Amino acid sequence: MAIRDNVLKEMKENKRSNGLEFLVIVPTYNEADNIKELIERIKRDVSLDLQILVIDDGSPDGTAIIVEQLAKDIKYLQVFKRSGKLGLGSAYRDGFSLGIEAGFPFIITMDSDLSHDPIVINDLIAKSRDNDLVIGSRYCTGGKIPNFELWRRWMSKGGNWYAKTLLAIKASDCTSGFRCYRARMLNELDVNKNAGSRQYIFLVEILSWASRKGYRIAEVPITFNQRTRGKTKVSLEEFFHGFNKIIFLFFHQRVFKRKLRP
Repeated sequence: MAIRDNVLKEMKENKRSNGLEFLVIVPTYNEADNIKELIERIKRDVSLDLQILVIDDGSPDGTAIIVEQLAKDIKYLQVFKRSGKLGLGSAYRDGFSLGIEAGFPFIITMDSDLSHDPIVINDLIAKSRDNDLVIGSRYCTGGKIPNFELWRRWMSKGGNWYAKTLLAIKASDCTSGFRCYRARMLNELDVNKNAGSRQYIFLVEILSWASRKGYRIAEVPITFNQRTRGKTKVSLEEFFHGFNKIIFLFFHQRVFKRKLRP
């Protein structure tokens, strides 16, 4: 808890002293090849000052050490070092909890492998003023996925169609991790209770609850770039976990008319 408390204290101070509105959460596991460039591009390409929070799951390649070195010279950069590989959904929940406690009105999430271009954060920020959730979308008008491997294209498009159909989600891209959330919405949905997955399907869970509750959802087009350094974390095992989780959500939300937990 001491690590979390120290991170939260610094975030609160940055928010109070500098009037920051936007927190960027970047989950990492073995991203030493990419994290420095990503952080430098965020600082260079985004028009507003942002709080950046890297949540590292004990990367053995020294990702957290690189971020700590960068934080000596880059303002509003913290790293939350966790004990091991606890999963993407768990990292988001920890990040959301810290962001809400620190008082940030908006929370942005993005991948750490340079597949998400930081310059699009400006578009997410602009759209967030009138919406509760803004998605950086590969599948809305203008979105692109150049040179995507066939099996990943099939998994992504198939998974999106499946989630949209069963859960009646009104968005083109249900699984994009490039998003801007209004913190009030996350707090009202109580995502720590109502979205339980540790894996990537966590993103679909949040979106399905937000859709059901009538929150304002918008999309901005992105070009999704395949990673050029490091190893992808996406697997067939995770795909089938998501497949089963969507069936679970369908029955609980549509058949049994499950409400959000109080």
